[in-house]
Amino acid sequence: MANKKVSTTKKTNTKKFTNVLVALADDKYGSIVADFVSNYHWPANTQLRLLYVLEEHAIRNILRFSPQLAEQIVENDEEYGEELLKRCKKRLQKSLPNIKIETYLVRGSAKDEILSNAKNMKANVIVMGSHGRTGVTSVLLGSVSMSVASHAHCSVVIVRST
Repeated sequence: MANKKVSTTKKTNTKKFTNVLVALADDKYGSIVADFVSNYHWPANTQLRLLYVLEEHAIRNILRFSPQLAEQIVENDEEYGEELLKRCKKRLQKSLPNIKIETYLVRGSAKDEILSNAKNMKANVIVMGSHGRTGVTSVLLGSVSMSVASHAHCSVVIVRST
């Protein structure tokens, strides 16, 4: 009987994350997510899409008895989102000068828009933060990160504060 040589080397996944959706929600978690993204070793041809979702419908629904206040909050949130995207892009361009970065501010449900953008751009990975809500708070407010992780077509990295 001839001796057969058996290879014990494991195959590794060589797929690189080159289409990356980075979902931003606020300054605190935006900063934590930006730290993660800026410290990760991305391939040279990586494209980052920074996404901020303005949940206009939710704001208007909650404040339906005060349309003027709702309008002001929507305008403020839009300005806030644009500034957050601009700051995050500038920060990431410094640490990742060879990576293409685009920004998107969209209106809709955060989980739906994150999933839709990831699918449309053929994202390999979604990077987002988590507020870490649990129990009743999570049930009442919903967990965007949990929903995205459960329904995404690609890998999801949820960055938490330490």
